[in-house]
Amino acid sequence: MKKRIISLVLTGAISLGIGAAGGAVWQENHRQLNEGNVLAVNWQQTSGEINALRLQAFNSAKKSIDEIVKKPTQKPYAVVLDIDETVLDNSMHAGYLINTGEKFTNENFNEWCKEIKANAIAGAVDFTNYAKKKGVDVFYVSNRDPKVLDETLKNLKKVGLANPDAGHVLLKQDTDNKEIRWDKIRINHNLVMYCGDNLGDFPEDTARKTPNVRKEVVNKVKNKFGEYYIILPNAVYGDFEASLYNWNFQKSDKKKLQDRLNNIKSFK
Repeated sequence: MKKRIISLVLTGAISLGIGAAGGAVWQENHRQLNEGNVLAVNWQQTSGEINALRLQAFNSAKKSIDEIVKKPTQKPYAVVLDIDETVLDNSMHAGYLINTGEKFTNENFNEWCKEIKANAIAGAVDFTNYAKKKGVDVFYVSNRDPKVLDETLKNLKKVGLANPDAGHVLLKQDTDNKEIRWDKIRINHNLVMYCGDNLGDFPEDTARKTPNVRKEVVNKVKNKFGEYYIILPNAVYGDFEASLYNWNFQKSDKKKLQDRLNNIKSFK
C-alpha cells in the first residue's frame, strides 16, 4: 500500500512538472510572438516616416479627386475608406496587448473601441472633408463589430472626419469580404476610389492567397495605386500576417513563430 501511495505521489509530481513545463513553453512562445510586434508598434507610434507616408497617400488622393470631378457622371461620385489604421489610429490597443501579454480578441478590441480614444490618421480628416467639399460622397466600410457602431460614429465625429453618421458607415455583417457593402454604395453612387491599409480593402482577389500571389495581384493593378487605390502603411497586423500562417489563426503560437521565421529571406 505504501509503495502504491509513493507511486501515485511520484506520478502526480511528474504530471505537474510536465504541465508546468508545458505552460512555461506556451508562455514563452506567446511572449516571443507578442514581442515581435514591439518594433512595429514603435514605428506606428513614434516615427515621422509613417506620418510622411500617410500624408503622401492622402495628398495623392486629393490630386486624384481633382481630376475625377472634372469628368461628368450620372451618379454622384463616392470614395470609400476603411476605418482602422486608415482614418483612426488603434496603435494604443496594440500597445495594450504588448504590455499585458494578452492575445487579440474581439472582446478586448471592442473594449478599446468603446473608449473612443483613437486619434485620426495623419491627413485623413483633411482628405475626407476635401472630398466632401468637391461633391464626392464619403463612406466608411469597416470590419468592426456592429456592437460598437455608436462608439465608432462618436470617434469619427470627435476627430473631425466627414460624414460620421450611420448612413455612411457600414460595419461587418456576415462576412469580412467588403464587396457586398461596396455594392450597396454602388447602387446610388459612382464609386471611384478605395482607401485602406490592407489589400482586402480593395476590389481585387487577394483573400486566402499566398504572399507571392498577393504580390502578383498588386503588380497586375500597379497603375491603380496612388490614383484610384490609396493604401496606408500598417506593419502591426493585416492579411499579410494571415497569409504567413496559410490563413489559419488557430495554429499554436509555436507554429506561428515558425511560419514567420520560414518566410524570412537571408543572403546566407
